[in-house]
Amino acid sequence: MQIDGALESTLPATQETLARLREGVSAAVAAVGDTKESLSAVAKLGKMVDKAMPPDLSKAVTPVKMDPSLVTKAVLDHLLRTGKLDVARTLAEEAGEELDEEGIRPFAEMMAVSEALNRKDLGPAREWAARNHDALERVGSDVSFGIVRMEFLQMVREGRAVDAVRHARGSFDKFVPSRLPEVQRLMGCLAFVGRLDKSPYASFFDEGEWDGLLDRISADGSRILGLPRDLPLSVCVEAGVKALPSLLKFASVMQGRIGEWGSKTALPVEIDLGPERRYH
Repeated sequence: MQIDGALESTLPATQETLARLREGVSAAVAAVGDTKESLSAVAKLGKMVDKAMPPDLSKAVTPVKMDPSLVTKAVLDHLLRTGKLDVARTLAEEAGEELDEEGIRPFAEMMAVSEALNRKDLGPAREWAARNHDALERVGSDVSFGIVRMEFLQMVREGRAVDAVRHARGSFDKFVPSRLPEVQRLMGCLAFVGRLDKSPYASFFDEGEWDGLLDRISADGSRILGLPRDLPLSVCVEAGVKALPSLLKFASVMQGRIGEWGSKTALPVEIDLGPERRYH
């Protein structure tokens, strides 16, 4: 009986102890679970940081011996064709290269035309097209028609219908019959003076028309000078940017063995630059 009483008296204390142990074990298990989640989150954060950091480009490139004079000429060509004439002169002087002022003149003219078109002034473009009429004809350019077309549309937009008709009679004749359908559509604009935005010809007066004319003049201006449409330096940069991801991936796979292909003249992987960059 005494034993039974002793057991009964110690039972509550034992149950309380077991309850505390269970709580401790549960807390420990929860802590372990939280630790796993924390470690997983830290690992994910590390990967996100690695992805966000700029890659080490030195892994994907190797030193290339280039003639400094050729590099300078490529940069000068880019500066001239983008209208940075003063910068080109300064670079040429510092690099010891000669710039022929007569050779700069066509680029200065193109820059003047571009600036005028941005102000919607067609005068310099008209004069440039007249001076280069024969050369533009030889390359099959249509910028002369584009200029007189834009002059006509500008008059129509301003509500100067009489001036537009007079301009059409004096300027469109030499483009007929090859441009007859388009000339007829242009003349149709006259019926909607004052409500052009609701006319079938509303697209003729879109601001993008000015950009299109400037692009055609720039392209044909390059053609009559015997220059490619696209800037060589821009093409090189574009090709390099497109190639970098593939080269970085290849370099990571090679794991430091980049020297096995770095000395070769051909890339180790094929880089697709798109059909517009296929020259042969």
